[in-house]
Amino acid sequence: MKQILTLLAISTLAIILYSFSIQKNDIASAFKQGNAQALSSDFDTVVDFQIGTQSGKVAPREAVKKLDAFFRQNNPSGFDVVHSGEKRESGFMVGKLTTSGKTYRVNITYKVANNNLIIQSIRIDESND
Repeated sequence: MKQILTLLAISTLAIILYSFSIQKNDIASAFKQGNAQALSSDFDTVVDFQIGTQSGKVAPREAVKKLDAFFRQNNPSGFDVVHSGEKRESGFMVGKLTTSGKTYRVNITYKVANNNLIIQSIRIDESND
């Protein structure tokens, strides 16, 4: 009985971790493709949003508009997750966004609610790489 419970717990954890992995891949894919709309359902009710020196707390719809405008001005050609981490109900991703003209460092923080990643903040800074 103990082995069955242990196996069940491990299986449940594996499914949850796999689900988070898929969601992180979806976020990375949206950045790589320049698809702001793909992130719209992943945003928290208020998103701390920063591009360069422009920052503020915005509604999800406004975050999509700002990100879409950024992608139109900076056509993405690649996105690689450089680092990520999770602790309890929160996590972060650091990525390198390559565009037609420049390279950017992207920092994303999120919380975990109902087995979904909810994006709380996005910060995009020009990189010196």
